[in-house]
Amino acid sequence: MSESNCFLGKGQKSKYTAIIYNLLMSGREFSYADIFRQDPDWDGDELVPISNRDGYGECKKAFSWLVEQLGENAIEKKGNNKNKTYRYVGPTDDPLRSLREQKSREDLKRFVQFCVDSAGFFPFSWVEHYFQDDKELLEIRHRKEKGKEAISSSLNHSLTNIELLPFLHEAIVNRQVLTIRYNAKYEEILTLTFHPQYLKEFNLRWFLFGYVEEDVTDAPHEGFNIAIDRIQGKPRYCHGKKYVSASPDYYKKFFNDIYGVSIAPNSKPEDVVVRIHSSYMFNLTTTKRIHHSQETVVDFGEHDGRCYGEIKLHVRPNQEFVGRLLQMGEAYEVVSPDILRQTIATKVARMHQHYQKKSTK
Repeated sequence: MSESNCFLGKGQKSKYTAIIYNLLMSGREFSYADIFRQDPDWDGDELVPISNRDGYGECKKAFSWLVEQLGENAIEKKGNNKNKTYRYVGPTDDPLRSLREQKSREDLKRFVQFCVDSAGFFPFSWVEHYFQDDKELLEIRHRKEKGKEAISSSLNHSLTNIELLPFLHEAIVNRQVLTIRYNAKYEEILTLTFHPQYLKEFNLRWFLFGYVEEDVTDAPHEGFNIAIDRIQGKPRYCHGKKYVSASPDYYKKFFNDIYGVSIAPNSKPEDVVVRIHSSYMFNLTTTKRIHHSQETVVDFGEHDGRCYGEIKLHVRPNQEFVGRLLQMGEAYEVVSPDILRQTIATKVARMHQHYQKKSTK
C-alpha cells in the first residue's frame, strides 16, 4: 500500500480511510464510535472501549492522514477526548477525488487480472476488447502467457464465436439493431434484422435473445433465441433502424419457469414430480438444485418397501429439461405428468434398442 495515498490497498488503514472520508463528506458530526459502526468487520460490542477495539491504531493513522490532506481548518472538532465529534467544514466537495480515483483504477486493474486468471469465465478476448488501449494489459498478457492463472474453469476456450460477446453486449447496452447471418438448426443460413436484448449462458453455450423482424418458422418475433456459435461472420450494424426494447421484467418472467433457454410451442408451466432411487443422487439433487422452483416433497427413506425420495418442480418441459433428466441416469424416475413420463420412457426404450444391437466395430 502506498503511504502517499491511504485509499490504496486492502488493509485496515485503507478501509478506515474510506469510512472516515465518507463520514466527513456527509457533512454530519460523527465520533470514533460512529466510524466503528460503519466497519463491516466490527463485532458490534459497544461495551469495549474504543481504544481497545481491533483496528483502533490503524483507524487513528487513517484519520491523521486525512487531516493532513484536508487541512486542520477543514475539520471542526467539538467535545472532550471521550465525546469528541468531527465534521467537515471545508470549501470543496470531494476534495480528494483524484486520490479516490486512483483506488478505483487499482480495483479495476485487480478486476481485469481476475478476469484473465479466471481462464474461461472471462475469455481473454473479452478483456482485450474492453482494455485494448490499456498499457497495463501487456503486463497482464505476459502473466497469462507464463501460465500464472490462479483460477480454472471447465468452459471451453475454443467455443465458436466466443469473441463476439463483448460486441453483442455493447449492442444491447447501446440499443443497436444488427444484421445477423444465422445458421438455423445447421440447415439453412438466414439473414435476420435483430434487436439484441439479452445474453444468457447455458450448458457452456451462449445465447442471444431479442426481437427479430423477419418471420421465422415456429418462432416468435419477441424472445427469439440465437445460439452464438451458429452466427456466420461478424454481425453488422443496421443504422437508422428504430430499436425495439423488451419490457423491464420480460426476461425475468421468460426464464422463470423454464430450464435452459427454449420454450416448447404451446407448452404451459406444470408440476413435475421426480422420484429418486439413490440416496447419493437425492442428496446431490437437493444440494445442487435443477431449478429455483424445486422442492422436496418426500424425504429419502423407505416407503412401501422401497427406498426413494421425491422432488417437485414447476416448469415448462422442454428439450433441455428432458436432457437433464436423462443425464441423471437410472436413479431418476418421472412420476408425473404422464405425458412427460411417457416421453422419457420412449427415449429410454430407443436407447435400449441401440445397445441391444451388436456393435459393428
